[in-house]
Amino acid sequence: AGGKSTVDLSEYDTIAHSYVMGIFPTRRQDGTMLPWENWQNGYTSSKYEIPLEDHVAFSVIPASSFGADCLIQVQVMDVNGQKHVTELYEMSGQGTGKTAEIVNPAGSGIFTVALYGDHAAVTDYEGEDARIEIPSEAEGLPVTAIGTKALYDQWSVEEAVIPEGITAIGSGAFERCVHMRTIRLPRTLTDLSPDAFYECRDLTAFEMEEASERYQVRDGVLFTGDGTGLICWPWAKGTDCVVPEGTVYIGKRAFFGSPLEHVDLPEGLRELQALAFGECVHLQEVILPESLERIGTMAFGGNKDTDKEACPDIDSVRIGPAVTYIGPEAFSALKKLGRIEVDSRNPAYSAVDGYLTNKAEDTIQEATCSRKMSLRKDPDIPLSCTVRKDRKPRPMPIQRRSNMTAISQPMRT
Repeated sequence: AGGKSTVDLSEYDTIAHSYVMGIFPTRRQDGTMLPWENWQNGYTSSKYEIPLEDHVAFSVIPASSFGADCLIQVQVMDVNGQKHVTELYEMSGQGTGKTAEIVNPAGSGIFTVALYGDHAAVTDYEGEDARIEIPSEAEGLPVTAIGTKALYDQWSVEEAVIPEGITAIGSGAFERCVHMRTIRLPRTLTDLSPDAFYECRDLTAFEMEEASERYQVRDGVLFTGDGTGLICWPWAKGTDCVVPEGTVYIGKRAFFGSPLEHVDLPEGLRELQALAFGECVHLQEVILPESLERIGTMAFGGNKDTDKEACPDIDSVRIGPAVTYIGPEAFSALKKLGRIEVDSRNPAYSAVDGYLTNKAEDTIQEATCSRKMSLRKDPDIPLSCTVRKDRKPRPMPIQRRSNMTAISQPMRT
């Protein structure tokens, strides 16, 4: 569009701030990085609309289905705090701007469906039906998606059936459907947001007539098609979980917020992805297998304001010999954590006096809650640090009374 100063706003009524939700660098099983286009990502983008009048509107829609002409600008902040901004880009919307209302085939509730050029997506539902069946078509268009928070907070729903042809389920699509006990997924499903079923407290099992290339259901639990990844644990299935042999990774938010108390992780497990056990406040014990290689960001993290009495009852963590990556705030929800141990064979980490350190024992990577309080109170430790811009981000030097010389700060893009 030629830059900010050359865009004519006279034909626009809204300024929107858009960003893609949930893009995460993803590695193969051998640890090598996949091309960026194959990284894990959510289905939708968020579009925060600020009308050029005197009121404010908000909507969340699929990025590929914007229903109006848009001005788009991408801003990226690197780990050094430098901002990089593109010029404004004018994009013609692919949607028709039209919607249809369809009666629930299993009751009297009403689905709102957005119509696009060659497909449609469920965006809302109003009703009190105990059983809902997602429509498979609208106005002659195939329904291929259930949008962000489309069935949010529908307490009456006890059973949901999703027809073949649905390929995507967006962020929070069934969030807080607290009485939903079962949900039937189609084989055509290819894109499932990690938080699609958050706070479905009565969910006992997923159902799928036949495994697909992308997903399968084992004993009510959702796995990847090849069975190597545990994707989602139904909250009401139970408080104990034995992860089956052959599972290579626990997916992002797989157990997030669930009432899980005990989990048995098999040898052969290599990765806990971000927030895998986030906000599992009832968790009493976890033994990390020696095969584990990666512990994702906030894997045992969550709400920083969580009261110490409402947190996992875990007082120690042992890092095995194969772990080479631990993400920021990996254990931040473990408020009772008093001891971190590291296998002496580990090539990347050590433990010193309650701190998780690098192998050289001169950089703090993680600390127990009591140690974090000590760091905050220690007047000899300056907590204000800067990053040198002439090299890649690295842990930042601090002054300590021991042989510790650095604290690793989380870097966010």
